[in-house]
Amino acid sequence: MSFEESILAEKQKIEQDAQAYKDRADLPGFWVMPVDDISTFKVLDEDIRDKDFGQGPRKIFAIEVNGERKDWALNPKNPLYSELVLELATGNRVFKVLRTGEKAKTRYTLKDSIKPDLSQTDAGTPQ
Repeated sequence: MSFEESILAEKQKIEQDAQAYKDRADLPGFWVMPVDDISTFKVLDEDIRDKDFGQGPRKIFAIEVNGERKDWALNPKNPLYSELVLELATGNRVFKVLRTGEKAKTRYTLKDSIKPDLSQTDAGTPQ
């Protein structure tokens, strides 16, 4: 087997392992916010769910990002969780958030929150 073939085989194994983990942990459709980029998403009017993935409890929000419904897991101890809940309580549903860092060094900064204009059919939908 050539080097290239062995790398492709390892890549396929990693992808299969990741999919198997997602299937076991019930993670289909989860969204991971890109690093060092401001992401825009809309929180949908669905119940916030609780899930522990083995690293402590997470709050699962149903969101719409780039026209797709996704789930987004957020640690309730993360300061962004409190900010989101307070903004959601005022009716804001569209958020712009900056993510920096990865794993334990991940930090979120709320850049903007918007109350959707319900007079338009697609108002509040992130572009």
